[in-house]
Amino acid sequence: MKIAKYLKLLFASQLIIITALCEAQVPSYVPKSGLVGWWPFSGNAGDSSGNGNHGTVISATITTDRFSKSNSAYYVDGVNCSSPKGISLPCNILNSKSYTISMWYLTTDSSKQIQTLFNSSPHQYVGVTYNYLGRGNYTQGHVGNGTWQNAGPSGSIYWRRYNLNNWHHFAIVKTLSEILFYEDGIFKFSYSISSTFNAGSFSSIVAGASSINGGVNCYETFKGNVDDFGVWS
Repeated sequence: MKIAKYLKLLFASQLIIITALCEAQVPSYVPKSGLVGWWPFSGNAGDSSGNGNHGTVISATITTDRFSKSNSAYYVDGVNCSSPKGISLPCNILNSKSYTISMWYLTTDSSKQIQTLFNSSPHQYVGVTYNYLGRGNYTQGHVGNGTWQNAGPSGSIYWRRYNLNNWHHFAIVKTLSEILFYEDGIFKFSYSISSTFNAGSFSSIVAGASSINGGVNCYETFKGNVDDFGVWS
């Protein structure tokens, strides 16, 4: 897969109002090779890839997407501790293989601490958070193989965010030797991994919340909109 070209095309698609696409159709700019699931959140959490990896709405509300199209994204309310949150998306990813995860998101409360854009299930394989443990206006990546390799506020993968009230595109690309992070089509950070990292698997990804109740901050829920979630491997 030509990842860099794909990321540029996917980010550029924010500038194009797509009116001719069928609801159940994968957009032409999305690579079909290795596609595990594509969830456009067009009124539901169905998988449009044809692979049958239909998601489950745990707790989220259908809302307007970045093109101002109604019933085409999900809003997660940011309440941490009442119950599980977000949208669960089955994917069955082997950590011994390369994978790519992509999504669009809009923060509606940039001051809320410890927000999760997405998290694997089991928990300690991959996750992306915002405002994590006092690191205000920073996005942070978390990676592991069943055990976090860079856990906690001292974790080394983070970058500052700007234009907080806009929609943003995020992607993580894992190879067998490194993990790369992109925001709005721009490379942000890489993290080298050893062969021992490439073990285990995760069965699903939760968009908009942690996949476990982490204690004091519970599900570390995102407050805002999520859309156009894709996974490749």
